[in-house]
Amino acid sequence: MFGMFSIDAAEGFMERRDKLDTRRSDIARRFNEYRKANPYATALDLQNYADSLVGSDFFLRPGNATGDALQNIAKQNAVNRQIRDRGRVMDALEQDQKLGGQVTEFFTRQFKLTGDADVALQNTKDTFLMDKPGDPRMDSIINNALSDIESGKDALVQNIIYQGIGENKDLITGQINMGMDLETLERSLPPYLQGEFTRNFLKSQEQIYDQGQRETVYGQAVAMLKDPVVEKALGFGDYSIIKERLGPERFDKYNQDNRLKTHIKNMYDTNRIEQWNERSRAGYTAALERATGRRDTAIARQQSAFAGYIEGAESETDLAAVRALNFLNSKVIDPSAFRKIMRILNNNTSTNPDDIINLIEAELEPNELMESNEFIERETGQYLNMLGLGGQEPQTFMDWKDQNLGPKGQIPSQVETAINTTSSALGNTSQLYGGTNRFGLITPSAYQQHATDLANAIRMAEETKNDISQSRRAIRSQYNFLGSFREGENGEPINVPQQQDEADKQLYAEENKINNHLEALRKRLIEVRRQAMTQGSTNRPFTSYTGPEITDAAQAMARYAAGQKMTSRAELQRLALQYAAMMGVRDGRQPGQGVASGDQKELARALLNALP
Repeated sequence: MFGMFSIDAAEGFMERRDKLDTRRSDIARRFNEYRKANPYATALDLQNYADSLVGSDFFLRPGNATGDALQNIAKQNAVNRQIRDRGRVMDALEQDQKLGGQVTEFFTRQFKLTGDADVALQNTKDTFLMDKPGDPRMDSIINNALSDIESGKDALVQNIIYQGIGENKDLITGQINMGMDLETLERSLPPYLQGEFTRNFLKSQEQIYDQGQRETVYGQAVAMLKDPVVEKALGFGDYSIIKERLGPERFDKYNQDNRLKTHIKNMYDTNRIEQWNERSRAGYTAALERATGRRDTAIARQQSAFAGYIEGAESETDLAAVRALNFLNSKVIDPSAFRKIMRILNNNTSTNPDDIINLIEAELEPNELMESNEFIERETGQYLNMLGLGGQEPQTFMDWKDQNLGPKGQIPSQVETAINTTSSALGNTSQLYGGTNRFGLITPSAYQQHATDLANAIRMAEETKNDISQSRRAIRSQYNFLGSFREGENGEPINVPQQQDEADKQLYAEENKINNHLEALRKRLIEVRRQAMTQGSTNRPFTSYTGPEITDAAQAMARYAAGQKMTSRAELQRLALQYAAMMGVRDGRQPGQGVASGDQKELARALLNALP
């Protein structure tokens, strides 16, 4: 019996256990379903539901419905509730904003249609206030939106216009680029874009476009300067070729107040300045070398002119004159001052060279006695000016013409000076060089000196002629000058080629003056050389002496006799024989050296008879 009871008991126990497992599984399933269906349930809600499922049987309670597990589920549900509540708030705000946005959008459409902010606002009020939802919260939102629009109407309108301009910007810029005038363009836009704000915007866009076009036109004009044809035309002040290539309308549009012309001129002049600086530096080197050579020639000429005073010096007064001349010969003496200096030396009684120098400097004009460096500076500057390369910066051709060929032009003045300076060499040898020795007597060496000075005068005249030829070539080179953009009397550009032709004619006339002078100098040189050959003979017959030659010698003898206070006939006779001997008469002897020849006596008598 015991065995049978045990089996039955075990079977009963197993049956009860299976039922409990099935119920526990069902309770866990139902609890999980409740949990999923109630994600926001509190710990108390979960506890109560679990209790309702298990009653007093604690052991049937699911594991996740007890202790910490239950608390964790409750915490997660609390988070879920927060997320839910926040979402509800956000949804409410979104709905509020959506409703306010609808009010603003309606105002925007009304403003775009009418172009009148006040009318748009009134239409908006009429629409939304007439048909309120009746919900206090929603009514409040509408009222607030209308109030915001009314208080911020100007700013809102500006924003609408700004956005509208942005939406139509491509159309606007396209029409501007096509040349549509702003008034027509504004009328073609929607009503709300026809106002001062848009008008100012259109003006700014036009200015931006215009500035871009201006930069393009200016750049194209400057690029044309690389074309030699354009460059040459601009050198004459002629813009026509640039105007033609750019298009007359574009040229005139961007040349208001001569802005485009001024820009072109400035760029042209900038290029000219760079090229001119290079040519000026090269020209200065040549001009300095030329001026130095002229200085050396001038000093050599004056040294030879006063050689007689230096070679024949014996007395203290003569030696003082020599020292004075040595000082003066470190400077440049203009030939026009030679006679003034000789007169002072002939009448000198001082033994102090400083006194002689002071007398000479007081007698001479400023341009007749120059420091060596001053002379070089003047000659260098004048030469560069003649070539259009003088000064610190280039000048226009018209300025060059005024300076060099005007009423007080440098070139005619230089030609006149060159002729006047060398014209003295055309004079009588005796008058020019008779005072170069203490006896005032023309000698063979004087003729030779005269010939040398004539040759120097010819070289100087030829240099001046060459300078003029250089000038004639220089005026045809545009690189020596800035563009002659100066306007004429009638507002027309000056005809520079015509002005160049006129300048060339003037230069040619000056060149002819030099040529005529050169012809006279060369003719005189031939004559003096012939006389030098004749006078160079030391055994001349009396019959070879000319009347002027005897007269000049007699005058020189008279001056010497007066200086030596020779008044008796015997003194004058001896002096006449001495002069005749110095003049190279046949077999002429100095007094006391024997019997004078017949030719000497004849010449001496002729000298005495010719005394003034």
